[in-house]
Amino acid sequence: MILAIVVLLALFLSLQTRRVGATERTFEYTTLGCRYQIYTEVPDTWHFGTSLEVKVRITLMQKSVGNKTIEYITSYPQMAHWSRHLLGIRVSGPSGRWGEIEYEESVNFTQNGDYWEKQFSLEMDTWTASKLKRDGTEEATFKVGFNLIEYDTWGRDFVEPWAPGVHSSLEESIKVTVFRPFLSTVETIGISISGVSAVAGLFVFSQYKLKRISFCRWNYHDWRLYGDRVFVRWNERRIEESFHTPRLVGRQRQDVVHSRRQCLRCGLRQKRKLTQNEDDAWEVYGWEDIGYTSPYPPNC
Repeated sequence: MILAIVVLLALFLSLQTRRVGATERTFEYTTLGCRYQIYTEVPDTWHFGTSLEVKVRITLMQKSVGNKTIEYITSYPQMAHWSRHLLGIRVSGPSGRWGEIEYEESVNFTQNGDYWEKQFSLEMDTWTASKLKRDGTEEATFKVGFNLIEYDTWGRDFVEPWAPGVHSSLEESIKVTVFRPFLSTVETIGISISGVSAVAGLFVFSQYKLKRISFCRWNYHDWRLYGDRVFVRWNERRIEESFHTPRLVGRQRQDVVHSRRQCLRCGLRQKRKLTQNEDDAWEVYGWEDIGYTSPYPPNC
């Protein structure tokens, strides 16, 4: 039974996650003056509530393609009235934009083999994520684009800063699956803890019933009553409120009890402490140890 519960729990938790693999792509682009290589590493599945870890690298493969003479390449055009982002990352699908990053950094390429590399953590947009149902998937598109300006020996850029040619020519897309499990991370952890606790409790209970373990050292004994039967009577007192005024009321109780008891696990024996009350009736006021019974060991 316990093994079946463990197997079912493991099967349930395995359905909560999907296998995530890394998609690696390398693209080459030739602009008006140079040839670049863009390397992108991104998981093929984006789990709901997690960050998308992305690695991007751009390398200058060939400077001065054809009859163009390139002096330098930069991510900040000197002739522009505003600065552009070096890098733009966006993941979007039918539900909307899942995540976006625009990153600024001054990067200069001066010779063949120069490269720039960085790793990003893309956070999932909460508004778009709220549209995806439990245990649902959506095919999204991961796009990465760079902004670079190439200058010739006379300081002129081949593509004007306001023209879209450079950005669009250095953009590529990759398919990414967005997956939302049936339960959230907190719910999965809660169910896992409850399941493990239930299995552990059943195991301990079965071992206790089989008398392989005991809790006698923590004063939790498995008592068996025996000995003479004694008629006891006592007054039970309690506080009762009457018209918002507390008062002490008493009620006489009586019972027939055994005079002794013995633990079936450690062999501890005890007898009741009896005293006579004002009515000459016996009243119990506790237990007293009288030793251990063989074959039970004295240390439990």
